[in-house]
Formats: sequence, C-alpha cells, structure tokens
Amino acid sequence: MKKQLLLLLCFLTLGSITAQVKLSKDYSYSISKPYKVFDGDKYYFSYENEVLTFKKNKKKILVQKFNANSLKELVRTEYKISDLFPKNWQLEAIRQIGENVFIYYSSWDGGKNKKERLFVKKISFTDGKFAENFDKKIISIDGKVSGVQVRNGSFSLKIVDKFDIIKLDNASNFLVKYRKKPEVKNDKKSYDIIGLKVFDTELNEIWGSEFKMPYTERQMDLLDYATDEEGNIYTLVKKFHDNSNKDKRRDESNYQLELFKYEKESKKLVVRKINIGDKYISNIGLYINNKKEIYFAGYYNDGESNSNVDGIAVFKMEDIDNVPTKNFHEIPVEILNQYVKAKTKRKNNRKDKKDKAEFNSLILRKLFFHEDGGISILGEQYYVKAHTSYSSNGGTRTRYTYHYNDMLISKIDASGKLDWMRKIPKRQKGVRGLGGMSFTHFYTNNNHYLLYLDNVKNIGLPLNKIPAMHSDKMGGYLTACKINDATGEVSKGSIFDSRKLKGKIAAHQFNTDRIVQTKKDEFIIEVYKKKKEDVLIKVKIKQEEMVEESQL
Repeated sequence: MKKQLLLLLCFLTLGSITAQVKLSKDYSYSISKPYKVFDGDKYYFSYENEVLTFKKNKKKILVQKFNANSLKELVRTEYKISDLFPKNWQLEAIRQIGENVFIYYSSWDGGKNKKERLFVKKISFTDGKFAENFDKKIISIDGKVSGVQVRNGSFSLKIVDKFDIIKLDNASNFLVKYRKKPEVKNDKKSYDIIGLKVFDTELNEIWGSEFKMPYTERQMDLLDYATDEEGNIYTLVKKFHDNSNKDKRRDESNYQLELFKYEKESKKLVVRKINIGDKYISNIGLYINNKKEIYFAGYYNDGESNSNVDGIAVFKMEDIDNVPTKNFHEIPVEILNQYVKAKTKRKNNRKDKKDKAEFNSLILRKLFFHEDGGISILGEQYYVKAHTSYSSNGGTRTRYTYHYNDMLISKIDASGKLDWMRKIPKRQKGVRGLGGMSFTHFYTNNNHYLLYLDNVKNIGLPLNKIPAMHSDKMGGYLTACKINDATGEVSKGSIFDSRKLKGKIAAHQFNTDRIVQTKKDEFIIEVYKKKKEDVLIKVKIKQEEMVEESQL
C-alpha cells in the first residue's frame, strides 16, 4: 500500500511540474498540413521564400518544394535512382549555390580506362526538379583515390567520401580536394599526392593540379583546406619534427603549424611556418573571410590530453607574407565550475593553482565572422562511451552512447580582444550518433540563437546545478538559447514540447540537421508525426525584437 501511495505521489508531482511549464512568448509556431512520408537520408535548403528538400533511399529520390509562408507543398517529384545515376555511383556532397542545388557524385570506371570521376547534377528552385540533360563531369583522375571504407550489406565493403567539396560562405568559387591512393604503403616513405581544383559557381574549372606533399605521411597531418576569392588554395598543416607522428608530451610540442599557399598565377607553393610556442593545439580550422583575411582558430591545451581544452587560440593573417597575430584566451575556472559537481569544482580549483584547469572533451563546431571584423567561436562537449556487457557463456557485447553536453560560445573583437565567453548547460545522450542531439546556430538581429532539444528542467538552471539529462527519442522541449552579441547576455526559452504540439501532434525523428533558416526571424523544421506522415513546423521570433540590420 505504501509503495502504491508513493507511486501516486510521484505521478502527481510530475504532472504538477509539467503543468507549470510555460512556453516562451518570444516565439510562436505553426504547423503545415500532413503529407506522405519518405524514408531515407534527407537534406534541406532555402532560397527566397521557398524550401527545397532532397531525400534518398536505396531505390528512389524524392524532391519536394514548399512555400515558406503557407507551408504548402508546391512540388513533389519521385525519381528512380537507376534512371538518374550509374550502378556504381556514390553521393559525395550536396551544396547550394544561389537558386541551384548541386548533387556531386563519384563513379569509378573500372574498364580499360581505370579512372575515378566526379559528376554534378542540378536541381533548380525554379521548378524543383532535376535539370534535364545536366550531368556534368568536372574531374577525371587516372587511378584510384582514397576514401573511407564502410560496410555495404553483410559481407561487401565500399569506399565513400572520396572527394571533399569545400565552399566558404558568400564565396564566388569552391574547392574540390581528393587524395590519390598511395603507391607505397609505408607512411615513413610515402608522400601524399593531393588533388586540389578550384571551380566557379557555374562549375567551370578555374585552375588546379595534383600536388606532391613536401613531407612524408608520417611527418605531417593535413588539417584543413580553403580557397580565396582570387582562387588561391590554402592548406593548414601540422608538421612533426621527427617521424613519430606523435605530439610527444614534453616541455614543448613535437610539431609546428604550417600554412601552405598554392598561388593561382605562378602555381608555386609558398610555405609560412607558424610558431605556436609552448601551446598544444587540440583542434583547429582554417577560415578566410570576405576581406581575404586568413584565420586559423580553435582550441589549445597544456599537452597532457588531446581531448581537453585550456583555452581558445586565434591566428590572424592579412596574407601569407605577413607574420600572424596570435591571441590565446584561457577559459577561466569560474566558467569551468559552472553546472558541475562539487567534486569537479574542487578538482578544477586545485588544477587552476597549477594553471592546468581544463574544459573536458570540447570540440570546435563553428566559427562565425561578423561584419565589424570580430568572430564568434562555438564549441561543444562531445565524447563517446563504450559499454561492455558479459554473457553467461563468456561472450561480450559492446554498445556505444554518444554524449553532447555543455556548449561554449565566445566573442572576440577585430583587435583580438575577448569580449565575452559563455557556457551554456546541456546534457544530451544518444545511441545512434547525431539524431536529435547537438545544436543548430544562426545569427540575426544582433543575437546568436542556439537551437536544441532539452530537458525542460534546465530552463533557468542556477550556476551551481547540474543539467538534467535529455535522451534521444525521449521527447524534449525545443529550446532557443539567445545570446546578445554586444553584451553576451543569455536568455533561454521553450518553443514547444515535442510530444504535445498543436493539434495533438507529437514530433518524432527530430534532427537538428533538419532545421533550415528561411528568413531573419524565421526557421522551419520537418518532423515525423506517425501514420506515415510528415509535417513542417515554422517558428517565428517575436517581431517586436527585430531590428533592421542598417540600424546596427
């Protein structure tokens, strides 16, 4: 009897907590009429006042177009993959350039020619269909290129991700990168041959070539690539001082950063060596803004652990001929101690006395350029846990959980000064990779918006409390975390309960990759509502808070 009363009390308490949850008045949402679901991989794009979706499974492709105002489905066209692509095709990337969505795919010619080829098809927002007779071959390579080996069915293997399609925001060209399959398998003797080709937005090759790296595979790691408006190609490299290919945790790092520039006109390689001093770079990216300034930015640590972070590292160059300005911003222990256990605080405080307090498992997610020359850097605490169980007959089984925890967003002004740094509490756990985990970022009206599914208990969480866990496929509230770009002021609000939408609809298969911004104050997300139907949800930010860009 006592157990029954206790259980009833728990239900009543839970019901009381749920009833008290209020949605934020800063956001409103509307839902489209249901339409037939299509199961498969899904990609979303926005142009002017329309949304276009590209969906594919093993046999078919579906292209849809919607009106972003009415959410009405305007175009729905299904294609048989066998009618569009050859048998051995591999999807490499899908990229939007203006009103066109380009589908990049590779196809190996294993006959007499033995060539790896990259093709492009086009879908236009004008009619929402594949362009007829548009199947452009943009690269043909003698021999095989390297990729990622994945299982194709029970027994066979296939190679994917052979080509990287790299396009910077607002750039008038894009870069295609590939790596030739090494002829020598010993990485102490093998020199990578990297193909780098620049194309304009009409898919015409501007220039490019295959470049033999100046160091062996063991002596270097290729970190990132970019191209500028003039078509010059840049590569960020970690160059090791010996053949160990290891950081070697000593008094100083066992590597230096180098920036390669392949000049379009002369086609020669220019190398700038970057002295990183006593810092260890844990993860870093290469970026070029619309002012042709070169950045490589990310995180650094003290060398004791690759996955942990001491602070932010930003290198800025006007050109490769200039020595970069370097700025390192340590993460204060006050931020590290937010939303953690008392035991962790004590540990951080002890480490801080030795200048070794760290942000665990922080990885770089995005760098955002501001018009005034400043940047914002967004990171997320991410790690994978292995869980091994043992059976009575001595066998083992391992499953993995994927953890997407606290976010760190930092604003750095044009001079390299840190304006503010904010830690945003979050605990998410999934079992199949991304799914409904992690976050989506967009910037509008002088505010950053971080969108993610969260446990409602985390709204208004005090600094000394630990966030409640949200697990994938367990509902959750779509949360908007708004950060004022000028002040760093943070406010959070619940947009909707994914299990209790208007019309008694529950949102299933929520995925942050399905969020697409359609206007400055609006974004749309597609969810599954059961009964083999999808719906679009349009979220609007309160109009009173919108300010014209010209007033900023």
